[in-house]
Amino acid sequence: MSTTLPLFWHLSSASKKERLDASIKLIGALEQFQSQFVPANDSGATSGSGSDEEEEEEEDKEGPSKSDGLDFLNVQDVSYSIRRLIRGLASPRESSRLGFAVALTELLSRVQTVTCSQIVALIVNGSKIQNSMSGQEERDVLFARLFGLTAVIQSGLVVRTGTLNTSASAAADVSTLSSFEEVIKELLLLGEKKSWLRESAWWTIRLAMDTLKDSQVTWRDDAVPKVMQQLFVDYDIWSPEKVALTLKLQALYPDQDWRKLCSPAFKNPDLLHTGNLQNLARILKESAVEDNDGKDVPKTTAGNWKPQLHFVWDTILEQLLPGQTSSQSLPGSFQEFFRIVVDESLFSSTASVERKYWGFEVFQKALPRVTQDTMPMLFTKNFMRTWINHLSKPDRYLHKIAQKTATDVQAFVQNNPQLGFALILQLTGVNGNHQFDKLTKTKTVDNILTTMDAEGIKNYIEHLLGQMNGPSQTTEDIRLINSRRSWIIEQLGGLIRSGSIPKNDDWVQSILDLLVVHGLFIVKKKDEKSRFLALHSMPNPVFSDELRKSCRTRLLACISDLNTQTSVVKLSEKTSKMSAVASDGEFQGSKKPVDVFVDTIIGFLEKSTAYMRTVGNQVFALLSGAVQESTIDLIVTQLERRDPAELLKDANEDVEMEDIDENEQDSEDSDDESDEADAGDEGDGDSNDEEEDVVLRRKIEEALRVNGIEAATGDSDEEEELMDDDQMMAIDEQLAAVFKTRANEKKIGKGEFIVRFNLHRSHEVIDVDVQREATHFKNRVLDLVDTFVKKQPSSPLILRLLSPLIDLVSGTGLDERQLSDKAKSILRSRITKSKDIPQDIKSELALTIASDVHTRARKVHSSDILATLSQCSLYLFRVLAHSQSEEPLIQLYQESLADFLTRKNSALNSTFFQDFIRRHSPSAWALRNDLLDLSGRAVNAYRQGQAYQLLETLMSQLPAMENVNSSEVAEFTSRLQEVLLEVVTDACTDKKSLSAAQLKEVLKLALVAARQNHRVNRASHTEIWQPDSWYSLAGRLSSSERFKKSTGLPKMCEQLGRISNPGDVSLAKVDASAPKMKRKAEESFEMTDTSNATNATKKLKRKRAKADKT
Repeated sequence: MSTTLPLFWHLSSASKKERLDASIKLIGALEQFQSQFVPANDSGATSGSGSDEEEEEEEDKEGPSKSDGLDFLNVQDVSYSIRRLIRGLASPRESSRLGFAVALTELLSRVQTVTCSQIVALIVNGSKIQNSMSGQEERDVLFARLFGLTAVIQSGLVVRTGTLNTSASAAADVSTLSSFEEVIKELLLLGEKKSWLRESAWWTIRLAMDTLKDSQVTWRDDAVPKVMQQLFVDYDIWSPEKVALTLKLQALYPDQDWRKLCSPAFKNPDLLHTGNLQNLARILKESAVEDNDGKDVPKTTAGNWKPQLHFVWDTILEQLLPGQTSSQSLPGSFQEFFRIVVDESLFSSTASVERKYWGFEVFQKALPRVTQDTMPMLFTKNFMRTWINHLSKPDRYLHKIAQKTATDVQAFVQNNPQLGFALILQLTGVNGNHQFDKLTKTKTVDNILTTMDAEGIKNYIEHLLGQMNGPSQTTEDIRLINSRRSWIIEQLGGLIRSGSIPKNDDWVQSILDLLVVHGLFIVKKKDEKSRFLALHSMPNPVFSDELRKSCRTRLLACISDLNTQTSVVKLSEKTSKMSAVASDGEFQGSKKPVDVFVDTIIGFLEKSTAYMRTVGNQVFALLSGAVQESTIDLIVTQLERRDPAELLKDANEDVEMEDIDENEQDSEDSDDESDEADAGDEGDGDSNDEEEDVVLRRKIEEALRVNGIEAATGDSDEEEELMDDDQMMAIDEQLAAVFKTRANEKKIGKGEFIVRFNLHRSHEVIDVDVQREATHFKNRVLDLVDTFVKKQPSSPLILRLLSPLIDLVSGTGLDERQLSDKAKSILRSRITKSKDIPQDIKSELALTIASDVHTRARKVHSSDILATLSQCSLYLFRVLAHSQSEEPLIQLYQESLADFLTRKNSALNSTFFQDFIRRHSPSAWALRNDLLDLSGRAVNAYRQGQAYQLLETLMSQLPAMENVNSSEVAEFTSRLQEVLLEVVTDACTDKKSLSAAQLKEVLKLALVAARQNHRVNRASHTEIWQPDSWYSLAGRLSSSERFKKSTGLPKMCEQLGRISNPGDVSLAKVDASAPKMKRKAEESFEMTDTSNATNATKKLKRKRAKADKT
């Protein structure tokens, strides 16, 4: 045993692979040992594998007494292993029970030297319950007995043929009838001891009966009545396990007297017979029955609930739903079985949630087995009610199992798309609800529709059309009919909207036809021969105005959806994907004047429908290449703000024209004087009132008719006596709705102009909803603008869009922020950043727009809007430069620069000019003299400093200016040197009140200009910059009482002097240390001027605070 003992440890491993490997090695080793074994009475030989030490170890473990007889015909290792494996079945360690059971089953199936009675005795003796055992220990031994008996059955030992010499003088059968009965008896006792063991014990009994049926033992026929006696006579309590075993035995042994065996619990020997279903429902529900003493009620057992469904349901479903390929006859009606046993038992209103959980599991097991004929039987009343209730809210107990059921239903339709239509009929039918998806907050119906084939969709549409009208004589509430019709319209639209549903021209056309007929017309006569299905019957009752409006809205949405979807069209011998076409390539549009098209599109934009958002933009994108100036003007007009007084005047003129037309019509019919004309007018009014009364009367009569009350035709008193309180209450709400609708119509008629007038008010109290709708309309118009710019970036018509877009950016209020942001986005992200430049532009138009941009920039007081105007100006400069017409725009920049530096209230900032200098530095070079001259006339020192900063930016761009003449640079830097030298000198003599920080900016400009001049004009550099004057100025700054603490300023002057003298021998060393000196000078300057800067900051804050208060 030295080679087998270590393997027992691995049988308890949690790893399945390790357990199987250990079992294989153990069984292999034991087979090898057994093959070498020779019984002692034959040759006196001993086992080839046992040793004295191993025998002593075995004796220590098993004790001296061995009366089981295993050692007579088996090698010691085999005997020990059998006993060890049986004892290990009761071990609670990890997976010992599984590993030892597998090894024991395999060993018993291969070792032919043991009898069934020997092994059963070992199992029973080794799993006895002692009084001193704890609850856990008792459970362990019970499981050990169950697993051991199962191993005996699965190994085939219980029905093995042959005899064995159990001793030198005796022989015994390997399996006997008594041992088989003992196994059945022990399993029955196990099921009785613990209810949670009953299902497993009876499943093992069922396994034993299957094994007996397939065996060849001589006592097989004698065993059947013995077992029947044990199961049905001695044990008369019925349980789900017994039902499952009975159904199995009836199929295996149909010749038994099943009527006698099943009575008195069941009247019919066929357990699934309709007459037995009530008793069967009680048994399968596994609930205790208080009236067990009743004659017709079987004795049942109450089991502990567990989420796993009992195996009896598999047995029942196999017989009631055998599948299409099975030829066996059905033992009962599945419809009646599911209704009584499942729907009225597990799904009853009084059933617990645990039983309903079982009901959902039964449904899930039955669903894959059903066919088109049997599937409706699953969707019963109680099941659908329970499913919808628990699926609708996530806090319900059975919400997860209800969701899993919905998932299984969808997966079932994916595998069986031909059953999709039948399934939808159940979900939206009598037991379900046509608002199934809405109630359950799922997309079950929608997902099922996506998996259906074209034929199923067609059948579904025909079903919906059949539900449009109620019976000819009906008392159904008109609100329910309208609600159903509204749902049907939504369903039809959803079929077209979903891109995953396979489209077919026939059913798509039928949906569009229905929406057209009921949306645009009133059906007054049916025509069964018409190609329009909606005309094959008269709508009863007639469609309401709200439903007709819904049809029109849905029609436009369907057209929009069809235009966005692609279809595979076969043209000649090739196939291609095309949008907005049917499968034959139709629905192509014909050419029309572009203005008419765009005007039509804008008309659609006035209504916020899906048609506007998709078809409008798509059609406009296709037409963008044909857009003309008049088209752009038409679009731009929609973005303008109109004066309310002008709108009022136009509206009054329209009203006057209508009155004139009416008077002219009256004058044609009569030549009488004015009083007769007035009387005629009053007559017209009376006739109109009569017409309105007729319409109102018809509506009231309709409301009465729907509730089964005919309109008054005779003595009203008699008819009033026929109406009771319930009837009056029934029509109360509908009459109120009729009168309310009539009142609303009058209000709308009076307030129509007010709505249109409010649409354009700007300074008066306005309707918020109306203004919001106007803003949304302009937003949709901006979509057209964005589409045009994106499709035609090089069109010269883009320039005509700049001013209207700028108006939107700068002229909208806070309530139109979205409109302003969208216009700004088009300007800054779409137009000004475009790489394409408009061709063949009109320079005069571009200059006019540029002049307007600069005029706005000088007055606008928003940095964000000013940045947008700057981008527009740069874009216009790029456009004009492409056509070599940029000179006038440079003059505009010069004028704006003068406004910025000399006018205190100018809204411009330095960034406006810096952008121009950096983007177009060669052209900005023309601003150099203006900057220098205007710096001396600046409105204050701050603006003067900004002028010097702009000059610094301009001078730093000189390396990028390839075509700049060096003589121009020399001339300008000479002037600049004189001006800067004079400014610094005046600051030292207090002629100009410049701070140290401002003076530093002046010197920085001088340093940049000197370096750039040295790069361009080396020969005349010293002559222009006069190094001696800068050295002299450094001394004056050092001795100045005002700037003597700012040590960085003299050092910057000295640096200028060194740069101005390139012939100095020490220039190289100075230049090498220049960055370090510059940094030290700046640090010294900053340290010495900290107090000055702090004072200046405080003064600036005080000024700003004062300005804010003002």
